[in-house]
Amino acid sequence: MKCTNCQGEWTPPANQSLTKCPFCQADILQMLNAQAEVLSTEVILQNMLQVYGIEILQDERRLKAIIADLFAHDKKTKKRLITSINEQMPQKLAAIQTKDTTDLPTQLQAIQHRLMDEADLQKEVAEEIVHIWISVLGFQIEKPDDSFEIVWKRGYCGFRNSSGRMISPNVYDSATAFSEGIATFNLNGNWGIINIGGVEISTFNYDFIRPFSDGLAAVFLKGKWGFINKKGKEVIPCIFDNLLQYSEGLVAVKSNGKWGFINKEGLIVIPYKYDYAEQFIDGLSFVLLNQKWGFINTHGIELIQCKYDKKLSFSGGLVAVKLNGKWGFINEHGTEFSSLKYDSVEEFTEGMAIVQINKKWGFVSNTGEEIVPCKYDNVSKFSESFAAVELNGKWGFINKIGIETISLKYDRCWNYYDGLAPVKLAGKCSLINVEGVEIIPWKYTFPGGDKPLFKENLGTVRLNGKWGFIDNKGVEVIKCKYNSVHDFIDDLALVKMNNKWGFINKQDFEVIPCKYDSYKFNDFIGLFYDGLIAISSNGKWGFIDKEGNEIIPLKYDDVTQFYDGYAAICFENKWGYIDKRGIEVIPLKYENADAFQDGLFYVKQNNEWWGIDRNENCILKWW
Repeated sequence: MKCTNCQGEWTPPANQSLTKCPFCQADILQMLNAQAEVLSTEVILQNMLQVYGIEILQDERRLKAIIADLFAHDKKTKKRLITSINEQMPQKLAAIQTKDTTDLPTQLQAIQHRLMDEADLQKEVAEEIVHIWISVLGFQIEKPDDSFEIVWKRGYCGFRNSSGRMISPNVYDSATAFSEGIATFNLNGNWGIINIGGVEISTFNYDFIRPFSDGLAAVFLKGKWGFINKKGKEVIPCIFDNLLQYSEGLVAVKSNGKWGFINKEGLIVIPYKYDYAEQFIDGLSFVLLNQKWGFINTHGIELIQCKYDKKLSFSGGLVAVKLNGKWGFINEHGTEFSSLKYDSVEEFTEGMAIVQINKKWGFVSNTGEEIVPCKYDNVSKFSESFAAVELNGKWGFINKIGIETISLKYDRCWNYYDGLAPVKLAGKCSLINVEGVEIIPWKYTFPGGDKPLFKENLGTVRLNGKWGFIDNKGVEVIKCKYNSVHDFIDDLALVKMNNKWGFINKQDFEVIPCKYDSYKFNDFIGLFYDGLIAISSNGKWGFIDKEGNEIIPLKYDDVTQFYDGYAAICFENKWGYIDKRGIEVIPLKYENADAFQDGLFYVKQNNEWWGIDRNENCILKWW
């Protein structure tokens, strides 16, 4: 035993929980207790082991007495720790520590399950207790690798972990990211689920599977929705017209045109009566009734009457609502934190919301206070604690208390990102830092807009009518020589040279030659979504992969992007769909078509849009 006061060491007497140091007469537990209320559980227990030694874990009666003394201020933690001692958990962990720990995660899992079964503890509580003791005992545990990326090759994808190991081959038509340890995939039109070990748990005949949430995944079959669990068992049958994700044990579902909520057993908890319902967040759900918005709790009690014409999302405890043409802010109890007086409002960003009165703009904080009066002609959202504002044709920056930190002298300002903001003056652009220091020469033109100038550490700039890239120090790393460019995405950028499009990498090497007339991609879902991009040459469209391989020949008059394994294609004014092999899954006979989504093909026939399944059954009237 070691005294934390005088550092003296001695063998303690048996069967005694309250011991004085024989050298300085300090009360050992009193010293440990002195900071018990401000120290973490782990630190308190580590101090205990430093004083009493690891041997104290083998003296169950004495250990419980010491724990009772040390955690007298925290009854919940005291009870949990004593429960773990009753199940001999710290003793077993100490024994494991002296042996081969190559299978440590399995042994810890077994101990955790014993706590759950024998002590009747919830999983979260058992996990917490195990975590406390392994931290105290200094175990170094390598966490399971749950960081994965979807890797594409010749139009097909697989999964690779953060160590660079492929856990599955590149065989899937499309896939979703891992969620709760499970990912979904599409293989030849059939959806399945795979775990982090690369094991396909099951393959189904479902038309679509959404990512897992709250232990369940929504599945779509023949126009109806249901749920499966992580073992692939259908626990909620496919009987609903639409549904959202489980949240707080409930999910909003639509049946016969009305929305309600069911629990994980499929029982109706809140009746079908709403025109629309959103998922629960912090115990509240927005619901639409007779085209008016209000919100309910998980018991279905209407906390805020359905009376508002429009609403935005909760942020910082407030939500913007519109009534009789004016906007304001209320909390979850319906209390107005600012009168409904604004002509327009936007969502909160960094705790501040843009508001407008009489064509003048200001800001309201998430306490409902109007921090910046409505006096500016134009404003941007707050980014990195600053917002660009315009008055009388000149731009500058304000902080969150409304002070103008950068004087209004520029022709245009854009948001700060990574401590730098693009500014424009007399037709030329520069970058300034938060002190207003201009860090690159006034010679470039920037693309403008409120999106970040830099993507993947490079920014697009124009000089003498040509485009290139600079880094955040203003160094021109890719010369301004292109007719047009797009931002880098996944280390590739679309560039135009001599009126032809291709791709370069960050070393300005032409990965895919500039030989194509046009392309199609969506900024929100990336360049090579589903591993392919639509390109055209000589008036015909097809698809290439990231290496430039022509996966689908350039033979169509028009196409959409691939999405979840399918793309709409047009030939001689008729539309249909193909899969990654180029096989027509929906014949070329429709007036128009849009992107495949949520298990349905969206087609136009006889001037009506419908969502159809693979058998061309009309499932959902679109518009």
